[in-house]
Amino acid sequence: DVPAAFDESMVRTLMVVVPQISSSFANIGLYNHLRASEKKYRSLVDGIPDVVYICDREWNIIEANPAAESLFGQNIVGSTLPNLFASRNAASMFAASVQQSRIVQNFETELLRNDGKRIVTLLSCVKDGERYSGVIKDMTERTRLMEQVTHSQKMESIGTMASGVAHD
Repeated sequence: DVPAAFDESMVRTLMVVVPQISSSFANIGLYNHLRASEKKYRSLVDGIPDVVYICDREWNIIEANPAAESLFGQNIVGSTLPNLFASRNAASMFAASVQQSRIVQNFETELLRNDGKRIVTLLSCVKDGERYSGVIKDMTERTRLMEQVTHSQKMESIGTMASGVAHD
């Protein structure tokens, strides 16, 4: 006579508990996958040389990658995006564009650093429900180089014109 390993009460309990345990193990796998995905995302965003930001619906900056501190000379989390604009008019135009089309790319404007210095930037933004996220690309050096090239070309033209006049 072999005693039953589980009585009927234990079998009912196991029938309830085993699916919950199985679901918990599946959730652990999903959680580990989510954690690995978050680590990859964070590594990518933190390594980008452009500013990546996330704002709430009032344009309060709630997240920004390390490039933001390098560009602005301070941590911008807690600031509002419109307060970074050198021009209130440009800030209003940018916000209106995002509200209207939900996606704005390469909005050229000047933003202000912590020290008051103006920086030429291209802003991109996506409205996703209650949040705005986007990228700020510093174009200051590129703009300065373009101005130098333009100035050099003007000087070359003036030189050519002066030489033509002198020749005549």
